[in-house]
Amino acid sequence: MSYSINGVKYSEFSAGNQRIVDKLLDREVYCCMTAEMEYMLSKVCDYRNEDDWKSGNSFVENPFTEDDIWDTYRRQCSKCESNIGFTKMRLSELKDEDFPFTEENTYECPICGREYTELSEARECCPPNTTVYKCQECGAIFSEDDYLFLTPTPITIYEWWAVSKWFGEKLKELGCVVIDSYGKAYWGRESTGQALSLDGCIIKVAYDMKILEGMENEWK
Repeated sequence: MSYSINGVKYSEFSAGNQRIVDKLLDREVYCCMTAEMEYMLSKVCDYRNEDDWKSGNSFVENPFTEDDIWDTYRRQCSKCESNIGFTKMRLSELKDEDFPFTEENTYECPICGREYTELSEARECCPPNTTVYKCQECGAIFSEDDYLFLTPTPITIYEWWAVSKWFGEKLKELGCVVIDSYGKAYWGRESTGQALSLDGCIIKVAYDMKILEGMENEWK
């Protein structure tokens, strides 16, 4: 992957950018918590007996809840069956090619399903600030109601890392698995076997901060 600044092309994975990202990780990522997280999450639903289950008293003192378990699930696209994730956006932000084109040679409003012969009419059908979700795998568009009815599927987490609250929020904005508990953030890494600085989501945070080589806030 590359980007250009004032006509100069840079690689996101250059040696210089790797040093910058490593500095970011040193500041925002604290330690690996894989064993601890897997144990505590596995014990969320453990109870002493039926009375404890009814009262909500867990067998083990656990900082996590069933709501946190749901953070390790992601909705599955009904079109391509991928659970890579969705991009939340406004209807007005959709490109022309994002609007469904039917076999009847009509354009469909992704919110209400009405069909129009002209793309401009489909664009103007529903309010432009209406929320939609775009599948990151196949590009299918779902209204907010349709998105809520998609099947949640478990995400494969290979590693857990304790990170700063700020960094956790940035990763969550990118669709990463992040669990917040007692003022702390835990990032569920969906890859393994390579340096954290090579993860696309980490590079994206640095890119958005404009701290990479050639950028206005470049870290020296």
